[in-house]
Amino acid sequence: MSKAVTIFLIDYPSANGDVTIPENITTIDHSAFWGCSMTNVTIPSSVTKIDCDAFLACANLTSITIPRRVVYIGTQAFSECSNLTNVTFNDTESTWYCTISEEYTGGEIIDVTDT
Repeated sequence: MSKAVTIFLIDYPSANGDVTIPENITTIDHSAFWGCSMTNVTIPSSVTKIDCDAFLACANLTSITIPRRVVYIGTQAFSECSNLTNVTFNDTESTWYCTISEEYTGGEIIDVTDT
C-alpha cells in the first residue's frame, strides 16, 4: 500500500519573471514567495494547497493560474499583489468560494475565470 507524500515549497526568494512551480510540489507554504519579483506563475496540477501569505507582497505579479486540484487557499494568500489582474481558476465559481478560507481578504483579485 503506497502512502501519500506531501511536498512543500517552503521558500523561493529569487523568483522573478515567469515562474513555473515544479510538478511534484503539493503545498505552497506560508510566505513561500513573499516579496518576489515574478510577473506570472504557473502552478502544477499536483498542488492542492496554497497556504496563507504564500504570495504576499508580490507587487509585480500580474497573472496566476490555479489548478482544479487546489482545495484550500489561505488567508491573504495574494495580499499586497497590487498588479494582480488576471486569476484563472480551473473549476467553477462556486468551487472557488468553497476553496478560499473564511478569512480570505484577497481584494486584489479582479477576475476569476472559470475554464
